[in-house]
Amino acid sequence: MSAGDSNGERVVLTVKTSWLSEYRNRAGVLVMFDVSGHITSFGLLCAMMAQVPGVEFASTRPPARFAGPERLRFDNKDHEVSIAHFDYRIRVLEPAMATGETQELLNQLREPLARRARTIARRAGLAGYA
Repeated sequence: MSAGDSNGERVVLTVKTSWLSEYRNRAGVLVMFDVSGHITSFGLLCAMMAQVPGVEFASTRPPARFAGPERLRFDNKDHEVSIAHFDYRIRVLEPAMATGETQELLNQLREPLARRARTIARRAGLAGYA
């Protein structure tokens, strides 16, 4: 499956799990990822990102609720967190300039998000869900 991001660059869905989708450009660089809306809220996701060293939100505090796309800077690259089809999308704003920052951001978030997915699956009785 492929799609374009908002800048017209073609991206390809390369990983799809019950809680995470990864999209890469033609060079194989991660340019955006979606986190399933059933494992977190917008505010909690932003709070998790704010704890990652080097993440700076454009606003003085990370948002607690979705009021529109929120900009953040990580590793000197501008990113945006927004809502896409009941999921939360984190994407680099200039995919042609991406060199691995989005991958590093995902690496920092992967374990806490996976832990949440496992907890939710256990509570729902869905073995092997995460």
